[in-house]
Amino acid sequence: DNVINSFEWCGCFSNAERPCAAVRRRSPPDVAPVCDSRGYYKNIQCHRGLGLCWCVDSHGVEFSGTRTRSTKLDC
Repeated sequence: DNVINSFEWCGCFSNAERPCAAVRRRSPPDVAPVCDSRGYYKNIQCHRGLGLCWCVDSHGVEFSGTRTRSTKLDC
């Protein structure tokens, strides 16, 4: 009928891979993001090779001004 009902609309999103899980799957270990149990980004992300950590939202968007060499961030 060329009309998407609410069940069909929501149903396709339930099969979508979560943002962090999708990136983690194709990233080398030293730069792979840390995901929560639902596949979203954890608040603190670090790049082991550079020794830097920063705060992000659940979709991996970095909060400006949070990059530091400390792992003790208050995100």
